Amino acid sequence: MLLAGIVVTLVGGCAPSLSPLYRDYRDEADAGADVYSRIERALDAAEWSTRDAVTDNVVATEPRSIRSWGIYSVEIELEVVPLAGNHVRVFVNPYRHFFQGTRRKVPYLRNSWARSLRDLTESLEAEGLTYEGTAIQRVREAGVR
Repeated sequence: MLLAGIVVTLVGGCAPSLSPLYRDYRDEADAGADVYSRIERALDAAEWSTRDAVTDNVVATEPRSIRSWGIYSVEIELEVVPLAGNHVRVFVNPYRHFFQGTRRKVPYLRNSWARSLRDLTESLEAEGLTYEGTAIQRVREAGVR
């Protein structure tokens, strides 16, 4: 029993710190301001190249390599979606791009990868979109358990 407790403690301490695959922003601009053009300007200022999205209500980006390991690199694609009311959600889609050309979706976002989005947050805030974080962060800030 003691051995199991020690193993759980060691393994738990070595687990990577993960972050949800989205970020929320509040739109503080006037109601008449076009949110799509402001999103595109912010992506351009943060040096994210946009591409055609699957649907018209999404602004999508080209993949951006953020880490390179021996046999694969980590790429992130973004999908920015204005939601009902005055909210915008940035979906973060990480992939492992292997040396032979295959790609695999990563079902989580490491905090070190999430830090690569700071330039985007600054650009979005310059366009009137205030960072609200994730639902987990908002619950913690509210003091709710």
